[in-house]
Amino acid sequence: MPLTSRPARSNPGLRTALLLVAFSVGVACRSAAPPNPTSATNTRENPAAQPAVSPTDPQPNSPLPQETKRFEFRVGFWSSLHHHVRGEARRQTFPKRYRLNPIPGELPEDERDAWVKALEIYTREVVLKDFLSDPEVIALKNALGELDASKDATDLSSLRAQFPPPFGEVLDALEAAAPIYRARVWPEHERGEREWAATVGQLVEAHERRIVREIERVFATPWSAAPVVTQVTSEAGPTGAYTTLHPTRITIGAFDNRNQGMPALEVLFHEAAHGMVHSIHEKLDAEAARQNRKVIDDLWHAVLFYSIGEIVRRDFVAGGETDYKPYADANGLWQSAWPGLDAILKKTWDPWLDGRGTLDQAIEATVAAAPLAPPPIP
Repeated sequence: MPLTSRPARSNPGLRTALLLVAFSVGVACRSAAPPNPTSATNTRENPAAQPAVSPTDPQPNSPLPQETKRFEFRVGFWSSLHHHVRGEARRQTFPKRYRLNPIPGELPEDERDAWVKALEIYTREVVLKDFLSDPEVIALKNALGELDASKDATDLSSLRAQFPPPFGEVLDALEAAAPIYRARVWPEHERGEREWAATVGQLVEAHERRIVREIERVFATPWSAAPVVTQVTSEAGPTGAYTTLHPTRITIGAFDNRNQGMPALEVLFHEAAHGMVHSIHEKLDAEAARQNRKVIDDLWHAVLFYSIGEIVRRDFVAGGETDYKPYADANGLWQSAWPGLDAILKKTWDPWLDGRGTLDQAIEATVAAAPLAPPPIP
């Protein structure tokens, strides 16, 4: 969601660990894509479940069919390849759980050698690094996104000076894997990514004005002047979506079951709000210091989940859709990460969401009732 993408003073590994917990208990939403034909048991870590494509669906190489005032959806070859190879490098560790795409053993020898070498490089240089805080991984992700957006994406030569070895070997891996991916996987991925952007873009466009206005009020922070760049890829790691900051950049997996239909709206606004939560985070910390209460470190994140979930749910209710369950409720996040905190926030934070009282009053009440941090491990 980084040093360059985390609110100030958050725990460097916190967001990754928390979201892994949150999303590992995720359930397929009611509008989920079909099961992933290339995954043995789990569509979240090998998300090739394809949205249905009709003759009128957007075709590869056509302009993105949907942009909104608040989000700029991007689909690009290099960004999608980067996230796919990273995912395949992770998945090859669990051969009985996931079916790789492509399966290295079924490739011609020259392609197999190139693909396996790419996975080896990614395993060494990318997989074990935190994609939310590692500066090289973040810089590479952003550079690939800009290269895709420039339309001058035939090779990676322009990035060589920025990424010297040994990390720069990742560029070798991408260029070696590129023709294999382009021929065997990319057409399906691009079609699905563009369809997702079109479908979800329409949903966002219908709701964004009211939701953004409320987010700005609740977080006391304006939306960015420019639309938030949202890189739509086939997958975005085990969390399904993540955000890096300075500048705010969202990456979201188009084939992930958690990012389909109505829940996709909450996921997008949750990710975007990571660039707006700094003020709330600072106020919670300052109030905890004033009250001399050592509350849980990730209270700001619980407030973020609760706020966006409620804002989106209330907007759906206003439109007659009364059975939407916010992400944290639908996926058991309160039980797994913050037991009982949802009930606390309903008492302390709902008044602010309702437009009653002040933000400072909500902050004071929330800190006073929040769980205390566990004692340090000796």
